[in-house]
Amino acid sequence: MARGHNPVKHAKLNKTLPGAGRGIGDALGTVSQAARLARQAPKKVRSMLQAGHRHVMREEWAKAAKCYFDAWDHLPEDLEVLTMLAHCLGKLGARRQALDILEKAITIHGGEPRVYEVMGHMCAEMHLYDIAAKVCRQAVELWPDKPEFYALMFYALVNLERYDEVIDTAQAVLPLFPAHAMLWNELGSAVRMRDGPQQALEFYEEAVRLAPDNARIVCNLAMVMPPDRERDRIDLFRKALSLNSDLPEAHIAIGYHHLSEGRLAEGWRHYEWRKRLTRAKGQRPLYQLDIPEWQGAGDKVDCVLVAAEQGLGDEIMFARAIPQLIERVRTVIIACDPRLVGIFARSFPQAHVISYRDEDVLGDIRRHFPDLEGLAGKGVKAEAYIPCGSLPYHVWSDIDCVPICPSGYLTPDPELVEKWRARLSAIGDGRKIGISWKSGMTMGARRFYYTSLPDFLPLAVCEDVHLVNLQYGDVGEDIASFEEKSGACIHRWDDFDVRQDIENNLALMSVLDFVVGPQIAPQMMATSVGTQVRLLMHVDPWWALGTAAGGDGPSFIPNMRFVNVADYGWQAGIDAVAREVAALQKTPA
Repeated sequence: MARGHNPVKHAKLNKTLPGAGRGIGDALGTVSQAARLARQAPKKVRSMLQAGHRHVMREEWAKAAKCYFDAWDHLPEDLEVLTMLAHCLGKLGARRQALDILEKAITIHGGEPRVYEVMGHMCAEMHLYDIAAKVCRQAVELWPDKPEFYALMFYALVNLERYDEVIDTAQAVLPLFPAHAMLWNELGSAVRMRDGPQQALEFYEEAVRLAPDNARIVCNLAMVMPPDRERDRIDLFRKALSLNSDLPEAHIAIGYHHLSEGRLAEGWRHYEWRKRLTRAKGQRPLYQLDIPEWQGAGDKVDCVLVAAEQGLGDEIMFARAIPQLIERVRTVIIACDPRLVGIFARSFPQAHVISYRDEDVLGDIRRHFPDLEGLAGKGVKAEAYIPCGSLPYHVWSDIDCVPICPSGYLTPDPELVEKWRARLSAIGDGRKIGISWKSGMTMGARRFYYTSLPDFLPLAVCEDVHLVNLQYGDVGEDIASFEEKSGACIHRWDDFDVRQDIENNLALMSVLDFVVGPQIAPQMMATSVGTQVRLLMHVDPWWALGTAAGGDGPSFIPNMRFVNVADYGWQAGIDAVAREVAALQKTPA
C-alpha cells in the first residue's frame, strides 16, 4: 500500500451511500428506473482510469484504488468507476465498503441489464457466490430472455455446491436457449462436480460445438477427456492456447504432459504458469514481499527465500530440490508450513528455517513472513524469493539432475522415532502398515480420486498384519464401524493429532513397514523418510517425470510403487497389495 495513503479510509466512504446498509438483495427491489450514462470523461480522468487499469493488471490494489477514488470525484455515478473501485476495495479486504459501492451502482444503474451482469461478475470475483446468485435470479425475473444471466447464476450455484439446482434448472432453461454455449458449459461443470468427469463429457462437447472459438470452454472439455484419449486432450489444450495464449490452466496441463513424458525443461517452463495472476482465487498465495523473484543461477544474489506454496505434500515433494539450491546460493531461508519448521531445520541445517502466516481476504490467500524481520536484524536479509514449486525449473532440467534418495531426504526426530518403534513393537509381531484413504478436500469432482475405508478389507484380514491409521480428520466413527463389521483393528493413539503433529507423524511413518493409500500427503511424507509406499493410482502422476513403467514407481523414488486401480477398482488394487504383503510374510520383517 502506498505510504501515507489509505484508500479504505477515503472521505466518501464515511458518508451514507444511497442504498447502503440494506444489502444488495434489498437494493435490487428499490432500484432507480432513471439510470443514466456516464458523461464523457475529460483527458485528465481518462489518464486516471488508464493508470488504474494498469495497476489492476499488476494486482497493485492500493494504487489502483487511489486512481479510481480520484476518478470518482469527477465521475461520481460512472458504472466503470464504481465497479472497479469496489473490485479494488474487495481485494484490499474492505468488503463492507465494496458492497456499499456496488449497492450505489445498482441503485443508479439498476434499469440497465449490464449493471446486473457487472454486479454478478463482481460478486463472483469476490467469492460472494450467494449474492451473485441472488443478483442473477433477480435479473432473470426482469429479463427472462437473456440466457447470460442463467449462465452466470449457474456458475455461482456450482461454486456453492448446489449442483442439483443447476441441473434441474438447466433442464427447463436449455430448451429455451439450446444454442447458448455457456449454459451447456455450466451444466457440464455441475455434472462433472456431482457425477464425475466422464458424465460431463457430452455437455462440454456440445458447448464446444456451439462455441468452438471459446478458449475456456475448449479447456474445460480437455479437462474431462478420459485417459485413453490423451492425444485428444493435449490437442484441445493446444487449441485453447491458440485461441488465448494467456490461459494458465492450458499451459499447466501441457506442462504436466511434457513432464509425464520426461521432457523436463519444456514441462517446467509451462508449469511456471501456475503463478499467473489470472488464475482463480485461492489457487496461488499472494506473497507479501518487497523483493523480486529469483531468476536462477545468473541472478547474482547472496540470500534467497524459498517460499511455500500449494499443500503440505507439495512442500515436502519440492523440498527434495532444496539441497541443490543450497549448493548454488550462499544463504538460503526456507519459509514453510509451521508444522514443518523443526523437520526442515533438522534436514537442512545449512539453511535458516522460518514459518509463514496466511491471511484470507475474500478468497485471496495473502502469505506473510513475520520472522524475516528478526533474521534481517541478525544480518540475514533475503534479496530474492522463489516459490518452492519453481525450484525444479532451475535445478531439474533433465532426469539425471533429480536426486535419488533411497533412505529419504527428511530427518525425523530421533527421540520420537524410538518412541514409535516401542509403541509398534508392543502391538505384536507382523507387518505394520499405515493407511489413509482420502484428502481433506473431497468436494466436487475431487472425491472420485479417493477411496474409502471398507476397500481396505483385503489388507485388514491378512494374517500377521497390523493396520495403523494415518488418516486425518474426524474419522473415528468410520473406523469404529469398519472394526465392528470386519473384526479387524486399526491402531490409533489419542495423544497424537495426525493432521497437526507432523513431527510425530513423520517419526511414526519412518518405522512402519508400508504406507498404502491414494495420492495425498501421507504417501509423499512416507517417501521422504524412506518408508515403502504403495500408491493407489488411476494414471501415473506427472511428478513421476516419465520414469514409471509397468507398475514401478518413479526411478528416483525407489521406495515407491504404483498400484493401478483404473481397470478393476480400489479394492482390487488393495487386494494386490495384500498379496504382496502375504508373500513377504514368508521372510522376516
